[in-house]
Amino acid sequence: MPPIPTWFDGREDVLRLLAAKLRPEGGQRIAVATSANGRPAFAVYNRGPDEVFHAHSVQVLTVTKAGIAAVLAFHRADLFPLFGLPVDRGARGG
Repeated sequence: MPPIPTWFDGREDVLRLLAAKLRPEGGQRIAVATSANGRPAFAVYNRGPDEVFHAHSVQVLTVTKAGIAAVLAFHRADLFPLFGLPVDRGARGG
């Protein structure tokens, strides 16, 4: 059960989502590679008004021979330490 009931089906839907969420004004997000239950994953941090990057979500990928088949997003900052990641990162991402 995902925390947000959203469904994107197919490459075009996912590309539209990414275009909307990954805005051209760079430096607003950091993605850190990790893994979850043997699957590739990444943790996303968003820059806050305080210029600090705050934990946003952990995205777990299901990869098949054809490419990425599914992405499960867990919008819980409390999960970050379980991946050995800090909840907050400095203004430069460190």
